[in-house]
Amino acid sequence: MKSSEAKMHSAGHPIYSEIYKEGVVQWLLLVLHERFGHSFTLTLDPRGRLYLSLQNASGTIVFDALEPYFFTPGSGLPYSEWDALSEGWTPILGMSLPAPGVAGLSSPLIEQVPEGFTVHYDILGLTYWMLSRQEEVGRNDLDQHCRFPATSSHAYEHGYLGRPVVDEWLDILRQVINRQWPGLELKQHNPRTLVSCDVDSPYLPYSQSFMSTARVVLGDLLKRKSLKAGRQNLQRYIGVRRADYSLDPYVAAIDWIMDVNERVGNRVAFYFIPEHLDHAYDSNYCLDEPVLRNLLKSIYSRGHEIGLHSSYTSYKNTGQIDRELEIMRNALVSEGICQQVAGGRQHYLRWEVPTTACNLDAAGLIYDTTLGYADRPGFRCGTCFEYPMFDPVRGRALSLRQRPLVLMESSVIDMAYMGLGYTEDALKYMHLIKERCCQVGGDFTLLWHNSNFRCDKDKEFYLEMIS
Repeated sequence: MKSSEAKMHSAGHPIYSEIYKEGVVQWLLLVLHERFGHSFTLTLDPRGRLYLSLQNASGTIVFDALEPYFFTPGSGLPYSEWDALSEGWTPILGMSLPAPGVAGLSSPLIEQVPEGFTVHYDILGLTYWMLSRQEEVGRNDLDQHCRFPATSSHAYEHGYLGRPVVDEWLDILRQVINRQWPGLELKQHNPRTLVSCDVDSPYLPYSQSFMSTARVVLGDLLKRKSLKAGRQNLQRYIGVRRADYSLDPYVAAIDWIMDVNERVGNRVAFYFIPEHLDHAYDSNYCLDEPVLRNLLKSIYSRGHEIGLHSSYTSYKNTGQIDRELEIMRNALVSEGICQQVAGGRQHYLRWEVPTTACNLDAAGLIYDTTLGYADRPGFRCGTCFEYPMFDPVRGRALSLRQRPLVLMESSVIDMAYMGLGYTEDALKYMHLIKERCCQVGGDFTLLWHNSNFRCDKDKEFYLEMIS
């Protein structure tokens, strides 16, 4: 599409032809193609209306309420909700749809006209805003790890973080397409469960040191009054000195994760930290250690994935990501592991828009799966579908794909975040998030650390989530 040259202004905002540039339009068309399975055309007219059309098919779908705010940084958008059912449309989650970007909606929101349909809400602008993470550009209201928190987001403020809002609106667009071109067969999507494990600590950290083990054993005996625990920790240390990790619960958890997922047909992605530059946050293991090499070989031999867990300080450093990727690739090659390091997740979910995505893209990774919030589970990107990433600063599509992280166990359980612990409320909330992924036909992406199987409840919750 060639952008219109008309100077169509909306008070205080960029002209529409400057925001719906070629790069944005082509990326949106790619998103629509992946979602619906057809190649559409988008055309902007001088009056600031966006036309969605299909080659060799009559009629168009017009978006006539374009919202330039979707193309500006920040969370200060107005908010409304739309009762789709009252206007003859079926909301896929059975509820009114969140409508960021507008203070009030036209009624009816979608009208049939002689040329086709007119939609008085900027569905494509919303899609761009959520998927590109335009909201996060240049933000300084960050947490102690320099992360943009859920509590600063528009979705959290207006109560729709637990909703895949982009998927909900694209399903409405699917219905409009079906009515406009009733003979068109649209792509169907089957829900998937994508399970991953960030291996922050492959083994108990204190088990490597006699002094650390001695302190733990003394605590077992004097504070916790547990002779059994003291004996186990001492036996574990002796085993480690002999390169025997059979008593280590973190190592055992990796085997257990593979066991239970294989029973239900899941392939697990295990992400390892290749280089540890920040000893306060990066743990202290090395991929050259025999226990790590054995773990890598075991994961590979059982058909699971080995990926990159880029270290704490890497999220703004291209050279560091390149170096860590090379360390991991060399470790795999030296063990005869013929598996591409296709993707991974940033340690501590540290992310800066668009820096981190551009760096991972430049490093040649195929996908990333960082984009969930640490402090709350839900739909940071408004979707549970994998999608091609976009740099909202330079206005260009990236080769890197995003598999948004929907649920991390600690976000729900830990006191530092939601703090629901091992309660029925916690499990109910986890099930709700998973069910919404299933309802829209998307991916339920689950992160559970091997170091977070500290009690029987962890395993009970985990088994519920992976099935």
